[in-house]
Amino acid sequence: VQVAAINPNHPLAQMPLPPSMKNCIQLAACEASELLPMNPDLPADLFTSCLTTPIKIALRW
Repeated sequence: VQVAAINPNHPLAQMPLPPSMKNCIQLAACEASELLPMNPDLPADLFTSCLTTPIKIALRW
């Protein structure tokens, strides 16, 4: 967005913004020795969160 304001002809100015994660649920798996990447704005485990805090998750989604 800032690139477009400075130079609208720059190649990065023509790239679309990444999609919002608000309407996105991702399922992933890993081995015991691996870690999944986490975002502090999202619950670590959506399925457990649905069981433990259903109202909060329903309002968020």
